Amino acid sequence: MPFIFKSIDHIQLAAPKGSEETARKFFKNIL
Repeated sequence: MPFIFKSIDHIQLAAPKGSEETARKFFKNIL
């Protein structure tokens, strides 16, 4: 069954403790 993303509500990723700001900067431009 094919589907199309209309939007993304949220995502959840695992990251090492203390790396939240680095991950935020990286994914901000991708998402």
